[in-house]
Amino acid sequence: NEFPLSLPPLRDRPGDIAILATTFLDRLNQRYATRRAFAAGAVDRLCARHWPGNVRELRNLVQRAYIMADGNRVDVDFETRRPRDPIAEDAHSITFLVGTPLDEIERRVLLKTLAHYGNNKLKAAEALGISVKTIYNRLARYDAGNDNAEVKDVE
Repeated sequence: NEFPLSLPPLRDRPGDIAILATTFLDRLNQRYATRRAFAAGAVDRLCARHWPGNVRELRNLVQRAYIMADGNRVDVDFETRRPRDPIAEDAHSITFLVGTPLDEIERRVLLKTLAHYGNNKLKAAEALGISVKTIYNRLARYDAGNDNAEVKDVE
């Protein structure tokens, strides 16, 4: 706060993207003693993107691509950059993506289990290995946080 610097957003500085991405990859290589490089066209795809976020978003994407790299070639995939829904569901299962907060996982598992047992809290508690009181406490917490946890008392 003593000397504020104002920088335009990354989308307004396309010339910085290649330099920043390469720097982030170089730092990861140094940190982990690797020699990974961007795959052909990866930097061009980074530069062609209209960046809605800031430099931190670019760094996070490079780190994610580094972690997911197959061998020494680091490629970028914008489709998995920021999932719209962190949890994919069907009628009887829930799939969590790496990085989903544990509170969100717990909430979805509890709500899905309650729905599976017709909102019968005793059966859900037995299936989850917790007490009915824990279910009530969690539901109250979700309701207080306005998590749209609409579960009616059907016992």
